Amino acid sequence: MTVYAYADVGRTGLGNMLFPWARAEVFRSRHGVGMLAPRWTQPKIGPLLRGERDLRYYMGLFRSAGYVRGVRRAWVLARGRRVAQEAAEAFMASEASRGGGTSVVVFKGWEGWFAGLEAHRELVSRRLHEMLSPRVRRMLEADDGVTATVERGEGRGGGVIAAHVRRGDKRTLPYGAAFAGDAGTTIADEWYIRAIESVRAALGEAMPVRVYSDAKEGQIDAILRLPGVTRSPDAPSIVDIVRMSRARVLLTTAGSSFSAWSFYLGAMPTVFYPGTRLDLIPGRPELAVESDLDGALNAEAARAVARAAGREKVGRTEGRG
Repeated sequence: MTVYAYADVGRTGLGNMLFPWARAEVFRSRHGVGMLAPRWTQPKIGPLLRGERDLRYYMGLFRSAGYVRGVRRAWVLARGRRVAQEAAEAFMASEASRGGGTSVVVFKGWEGWFAGLEAHRELVSRRLHEMLSPRVRRMLEADDGVTATVERGEGRGGGVIAAHVRRGDKRTLPYGAAFAGDAGTTIADEWYIRAIESVRAALGEAMPVRVYSDAKEGQIDAILRLPGVTRSPDAPSIVDIVRMSRARVLLTTAGSSFSAWSFYLGAMPTVFYPGTRLDLIPGRPELAVESDLDGALNAEAARAVARAAGREKVGRTEGRG
């Protein structure tokens, strides 16, 4: 039997679409099977109606080289036996997988996020970079003086704090409010301001900050008024994810898979809102720290950030001890 992996990436945001793709890539690598090209470009009406900066069409971001495409892909999807991702390993161990015909193991959904992917970060990162389109590669190579290209050996972000500030279709939590797990909420400006001040204090220097955001004009001016804070110019989603992954320190948005992917790929010290911390880097739990609800780092968190960022001498923190 011929077996293919297929990532049904769905119609959500890019961060969520990457989860079934990554699981399909891990399965493909483990079993040496072919993989059908994912369908990344799927127009959505919601972002257009809301006037969002990113319409999430994801056109021209990825190459399909190495994937089964075109007529062959359509034939396999139409005629192949479907196997759900939950049954994938049992199917591969069964006699059915060694019979005749064609089977398609379908990976879909973003539930569980990085569960099972932690040990495969190098594979997933390599495959993601390999499938970037020439247009995306050119954008990443055109270094803007703040983000550096890892492939050129210029280090990690030239010493930059990346802050992912999600707005768009999200409801902003009141400053100091607890995160209740609602994916439809995001963090107040005041948290980012305090977190930036706390990280800078921990590092002992006013490191430049680059803000990546879908906010409308004027919506996050309080953050952008801080000294040394600039906003990243509009770019395709995957460009922002990769550029954030090259920062020295990352500030995430609560419950956002977008900035979580940057942490997973970059393995840099990362500050999370209370209740949202992710331990994604095997053997390196110190890379993920939580602030308090105000955005301050306690002494232990500040030391962890400074050490992981290569700033052993910790300055005065803004935390409460």
